[in-house]
Amino acid sequence: MLVAGLLMAGVGAATLFPLMLAAGDRLDATGRGVAAASFGARSGFLVIPVAVGAISDLAGPTIAFALLPLAGLGASLVLPAALGRGDDA
Repeated sequence: MLVAGLLMAGVGAATLFPLMLAAGDRLDATGRGVAAASFGARSGFLVIPVAVGAISDLAGPTIAFALLPLAGLGASLVLPAALGRGDDA
């Protein structure tokens, strides 16, 4: 069941990476927006597994994986304001 859930999460997240890069391209035509989006994604690939492992050690894997959607929801609420586009969201 865990593997099936991770598979579904991976398929869902696979569509977000190209959309994120396209949004970065719309922010800045010089390529800095794409670079910032790529840097954020690659930083997440380094930080998130370590954070999930640490939380899993402390509270268990169920809690650790349950926090991932909550973190995504929080990021989706904070990101428009961080980009200075809070009125568009």
